[in-house]
Amino acid sequence: MKRRMLCLVLASAMTLLTGCALAQPVRESAGADRWVGYYMIYEPRDAVGSGAGSHRPQGIVWGEWDETTGTITFPDMTGSALLMFGREDERITVPSVTEMSPGPGESWVSSSEQGDSFSVSGAVWWGPPLDAPADWDKQEDGGGWLPCLVYRTPAGGFYLDADTPSYSFTSGGSVFHQSDYTYRDDDGTLRTDTLSMTVAMEYTPRLTALRVVEFDGDNRPLRTTDLPLSEKLPAVTVGPDTAWVAVEEESAEGVQRTSYSLAEEEPVVHQVILLDEDGRGWGVDLTIGR
Repeated sequence: MKRRMLCLVLASAMTLLTGCALAQPVRESAGADRWVGYYMIYEPRDAVGSGAGSHRPQGIVWGEWDETTGTITFPDMTGSALLMFGREDERITVPSVTEMSPGPGESWVSSSEQGDSFSVSGAVWWGPPLDAPADWDKQEDGGGWLPCLVYRTPAGGFYLDADTPSYSFTSGGSVFHQSDYTYRDDDGTLRTDTLSMTVAMEYTPRLTALRVVEFDGDNRPLRTTDLPLSEKLPAVTVGPDTAWVAVEEESAEGVQRTSYSLAEEEPVVHQVILLDEDGRGWGVDLTIGR
């Protein structure tokens, strides 16, 4: 399955990674490591606190960074990362890693004489599991999110701290937010860089059908294209007489329609949220054009 992310106080300063390749990494120097983001893990309600959850981490877990793909993984864990590294050889990127849907706010960078400010956001999705009964209720039966804080060592290693006070159940808080401050010496001038990060938890129903309906300039339906509910959606190419389209997402809660004009030559991209068997969601892009 493709991986796809209460106000938390920043955990006390972490430590420096040392040791040989065959040894367990050790954190030694307090204050050396930097918080760089979130790794969000979702568990169904009946797995939280029961010991049944196979993806529940404990304590410190070291991650593996793939420079080629620009992704981070943690052993035996499935989650969604949203990471901001800040300065990389004087280059600034926002964000550095994202496996989430676009968040409630825009990502941006601003600079001043006092320092740089970085802001990133993302959204993680949840809904009914595949075997949900007919009386499944999102307020009572929704699962929980474990917001693992990710840190980076001066040597370039990554780890997460899973000793989080508690889960946030989806029927409760809907946003995690945290800020951190880094001080740097810029040719004798002390500057302060600020990193702010927000992750929203969004509900979505489980889709049972997905289709694109084409209409002409007089709003008459021309054709309908049914699409598979899969990780890679085929692009839809409309006919020459199509003026606009409606994307119809059908679920047990009804049909949600989103309309797009095709007056411009550029294709439109619609994000479809799909759910795995546990109810954890991820975004898939549907491209529609001529």
